[in-house]
Amino acid sequence: MFVVDTCVWIEYFADRPVREVELLTEAIRRGSLAVCGPILQEVLQGIRDEAQFQTQWRRLMTFTVFDTSRWTFLRAASLYRFLRRKGATVNSFDTTIAAVCLENYLPLLTCNKRDFAPMAKYAGLKLA
Repeated sequence: MFVVDTCVWIEYFADRPVREVELLTEAIRRGSLAVCGPILQEVLQGIRDEAQFQTQWRRLMTFTVFDTSRWTFLRAASLYRFLRRKGATVNSFDTTIAAVCLENYLPLLTCNKRDFAPMAKYAGLKLA
């Protein structure tokens, strides 16, 4: 099982033939993937059509959804600050996603290597 980042869902919905979409498609078939609140928000807020929003919301809710607690946000803030000290500036929303992965000992499937590679290098985030 792994957590699927927003950028992979976007590639999946656009039916782009990239490695991450192939991995996501296989995970959907097996039913072994997860998302978290920030990913749900990012994916769903970009859908303009109400019917498509409802369809994708229902579909995403069939997968494992990890909640975020105040400890998740504290871990994300600490991770962001730690990375800044290492010279890496990343998207703060992405540190929340990484914190969820770290808390649940799960790798992240992402196309966004720019933000997540420093987290893998310095903080032990596993990338799928």
